[in-house]
Formats: sequence, structure tokens, C-alpha cells
Amino acid sequence: MTEKEYRSVDYVCQKLRESIIRFLQQKAGEFPNSYHYYPREDRGIIYYKIQGLETTLTITSGGLKENYNMLEVIDQNGREICREESSIRPGRTGTHRISEAYLAKFIMERIENIKKALSKQ
Repeated sequence: MTEKEYRSVDYVCQKLRESIIRFLQQKAGEFPNSYHYYPREDRGIIYYKIQGLETTLTITSGGLKENYNMLEVIDQNGREICREESSIRPGRTGTHRISEAYLAKFIMERIENIKKALSKQ
């Protein structure tokens, strides 16, 4: 892959989804999840459901080649209980791949958001 491909929204979303699946399957077994990429809008959507919470991550380019905008929405029974917008900048290896350290940090932040959403109940 080229450096440009490693910086694409599609690649970033795929790597983030893989890290979420890998971590959550170790902790909770199988769970519903999906990923869709919309090239026209250069937007990726990651969806997963665990412990009755439906989480949707929408990721778009942040304008700069290393930055991405992320909207995280957590729903329970069709009701939005958490909505957080943030900017992410994945750590990279020398070959421009997303680093394992960044992926671990990313998934732990998602778990913390789920815990916060559950504690609001």
C-alpha cells in the first residue's frame, strides 16, 4: 500500500474496527458489528452492539492528512444516551501504518465511553 492509502478514511476505519472486534471478542465473545465506507462523502461508519448499547462511530477526513473527525453516538433502546464529537490523529509506524499502541488507546477510550454511558442509567 502507498502512504496515501494508509492515510485514507477507509483504511483508518478498517483498522479501528479490527481493533474493536479483536478486543471485544476476547472479553465478550461474538457481537453484532458492521462497517460501511461511503467514497463519495469520504466517510466511514463503524457500528457495534454490546451489553444492549448500540455504538456508531462516524469518521471523516479532518482536512489535514493526519487528522480525522469522529462522531460517537451510543444508543440504548433507541434513545441516545451519549454523543461525543472529537478529532483523532492516529499514531503511525515508520511505514505509515496505524500503530498498535494507538489502537489499544483508541479501544480503551471507547470502553470508557461505554462505561460512562452505562453509569448515567
